[in-house]
Amino acid sequence: MNVRLKRARELAGYAVQLTKDEGLGTMLARGAGFVRRRCFGKKARYLPAKKVLEAQRAEMAGKNFENCQLSTISVLTPLYNTPEVFLRQFLDSFVNQTAPNGELCLADASDAAHSSVGDIVREYQAKYQHIVYKKIENKGIAANTNAAAELASGEYLALADHDDILAPHAMYTMGQAIRQLREAGEPDGFLYSDEALFTKMIEKPLVAHFKPDYAPDYLLCCNYICHLAVFRRELFEQVGGERPECDGSQDHDLFLRLIEQVGGAAHVPQVLYYWRVHEGSTSGGTDAKPYVAKAAKKALADHLERTGRTGTIEDGLYPSTYRVRWDIVGEPKVSILIPNKDHTEDLEKCLQSIWKKTTWDRFEVIVIENNSTDPATFAYYEKARQRYDGLKVVTYPGKGFNFSAINNFGRKAAEGDYLLLWQNDNTIVVGQNQNTEAEINRPFVEEHHINVVRRSTGGGAVYHDLGNLNYSFITDAGDKESISMARFTHPVVEALKGLGLQAEASGRNDILVEGRKVSGTAQRLCGNRILHHGTLLFDANPDMVAGALQVDPEKFRSKSTKSVRSRIGNIRSFLKQDMDMPAFWAYLKDTLAGSGMVFDALTPQELGEVEKRKAEKYDTWEWNYGRSPACTMLRRRRVDGCGLIEAYITVEHGLVSAVTFKGDFFSAEEPEALAARFVGHTPDRAGYTAALDGVETARYFAGLQADELIDILCEG
Repeated sequence: MNVRLKRARELAGYAVQLTKDEGLGTMLARGAGFVRRRCFGKKARYLPAKKVLEAQRAEMAGKNFENCQLSTISVLTPLYNTPEVFLRQFLDSFVNQTAPNGELCLADASDAAHSSVGDIVREYQAKYQHIVYKKIENKGIAANTNAAAELASGEYLALADHDDILAPHAMYTMGQAIRQLREAGEPDGFLYSDEALFTKMIEKPLVAHFKPDYAPDYLLCCNYICHLAVFRRELFEQVGGERPECDGSQDHDLFLRLIEQVGGAAHVPQVLYYWRVHEGSTSGGTDAKPYVAKAAKKALADHLERTGRTGTIEDGLYPSTYRVRWDIVGEPKVSILIPNKDHTEDLEKCLQSIWKKTTWDRFEVIVIENNSTDPATFAYYEKARQRYDGLKVVTYPGKGFNFSAINNFGRKAAEGDYLLLWQNDNTIVVGQNQNTEAEINRPFVEEHHINVVRRSTGGGAVYHDLGNLNYSFITDAGDKESISMARFTHPVVEALKGLGLQAEASGRNDILVEGRKVSGTAQRLCGNRILHHGTLLFDANPDMVAGALQVDPEKFRSKSTKSVRSRIGNIRSFLKQDMDMPAFWAYLKDTLAGSGMVFDALTPQELGEVEKRKAEKYDTWEWNYGRSPACTMLRRRRVDGCGLIEAYITVEHGLVSAVTFKGDFFSAEEPEALAARFVGHTPDRAGYTAALDGVETARYFAGLQADELIDILCEG
């Protein structure tokens, strides 16, 4: 779908939903603000702040190509009948870099009717020393790029198209990234950045491509690296440069061959390149160059051959995307590891689904018994062995819960060639801003061995088991007005309605079916990206939900509710035609994503980094419990449309020394910055008023004005 049309449809849907939720007046006011900013605003999206660029130029003042202490980067750009306006914009973007470590190598294959291309380049050459130019015969994009490489003197090479624009800090940022990799002892042979698409002005791009860190499977799907790619010149020469036989996907082919040598690439998460969308450019679609797909498939097939792997290259779901359908060599045996502690009902669901739905005959299931205390669990194991042919049960000798250690132990009993991990432990997840101890029923949690963790988003505490499905949306945040729950709850509500359910969004973040809560949601703003996720109670155990969570009596009063059990419901119980969890999952994926569904997986390296981060931060007492503060004074109030706000105020020597905000409120910005403003003020209305002078409190507490927050701090 065209990018502009897609955005228009999204905005129209948001406008309709906003009108329903908050009325026509609110929608018109926000719409006017959006038009004013989008059509008349001057803000340059994705560009660094003016002060940042000025600081970089000040740092580089008086330095040159040789002594700036940044690795030299030769930008390779083939020219071919380049329109003057495009060429000048590109050349200006190079000569106006904040650092002098760049060299521009231009190989001009323009025909005789476009001799002005060379004239313009020579005009710039007369002013700027590090522009190298050569007139060449046109032999295709790959050969022309190789010709540009022959002009290069830099330690590194970069690829840029003649009709695009470099971000002003591209050379500086890449130079610093190379230095940081070297200082950290990390591979520095291949780097790439994020990019944005534009038509006329880089200050108003159409969309940005925010890329993942190196993802080998994703790179087989498409050339997600694209621009700005920077790599060692010696590596480029080692692999023989670009291959003319892959013209159209020559960069994709080059990147695959480079990665075969270095094992990966470092991601620099900044927009350093602006890709122009115009007729004839692949940025606007590959219809302009139909030979691209053929070249890409050759690049992928050759890569598989070089790396000793076999599979069939197929077209992907979208143009310029591909899928490798891997050949299964022989008849490998798959070992499925399932750690278990007492949860026999959940385990039975797992085993039933495996034996009922698995189409691969060569598999084994190993249940890893982990310190169960219920005698019924061990009786179940004996019956399960009789029902499920080949089922193994091994006993983990350690104490406590360590998912990695448990699976490593189970692996010793595995006979298969592949391992599949399946986890079924129950968990309470508390919101980022909540007091953990206040949210959980400690005796119940300990009795039932329920894990307790904290997430990095706001909202309230939720209980997870295998009857609970979780979903996430990760997308551009858009304007302030776009940061609403309705933007994300609406498609989920519509999906539930498609099953014949009487579903509706309620309050700030709940989804109800026939008046019962089946979903709670939370979200977090990070830069210009937003994470929104939610739960869907499909077939969860309501007694566990009710027993595990401490529910705020104030929440009961505000929602006219008497108990957790009476408030929640399972989607499955409302269905007119029953379905199991896998069927429900498949329905949601098809309804919410449809033909846009793309599957991907983390690499072992990425999973390792995730596990490391989990162990260092998210498995710690400090994160899950230590963030819950001690306090001198507690001010607490639930505000309709905002949520529960708890203010822990510490007073020393008659002045506020610390303020910590907790609760299930939602915010566009972290409240810590606001809390710091109170330090040093008197703990009264005058002091709080002075601390909040000029502050837009609604950014920290959704919809809450400064005088309302002061009322809470003074009176609770």
